[in-house]
Amino acid sequence: MEVGGIEAGDEITATMWFRGMDSVGSNTAKARLWGGYYDATDTSEHAGSAGGPSGYAGNNETWESMTHTWTVDGTTSIFGLEVRIYSYGDNNMIWGDNLEISVNNDNATIEVAGSTSIPVVPGPAIGIAMLGGLAVVGRRRR
Repeated sequence: MEVGGIEAGDEITATMWFRGMDSVGSNTAKARLWGGYYDATDTSEHAGSAGGPSGYAGNNETWESMTHTWTVDGTTSIFGLEVRIYSYGDNNMIWGDNLEISVNNDNATIEVAGSTSIPVVPGPAIGIAMLGGLAVVGRRRR
């Protein structure tokens, strides 16, 4: 996921829910949000880390929300959001849900898997629900 058209001082906020499926007390499945800056002409070129929260979410079979706000440093016009997943040992999974991202610059764009929106994108579950609703509407018209 990337946010383009950003300028120095813009604030990008992301929130996501995580739940590790590891046994209580094992701390072997967890996640966190992370950000990076990319070259405006070639987004495969990493231009530096934007960092993220120092803690993790989703430990011990509990749903936890993680939110982080980045203030853009102005060295590049593209910010990339990463979800870093840490899973140690056998059969340790982590679930993620309800990703939300926003930016306080009305001219910025948020791109998720090739789809661009200005300036707020709902999590993937909402998009899937909307597609399901379109299929139902199409079925009723026949």
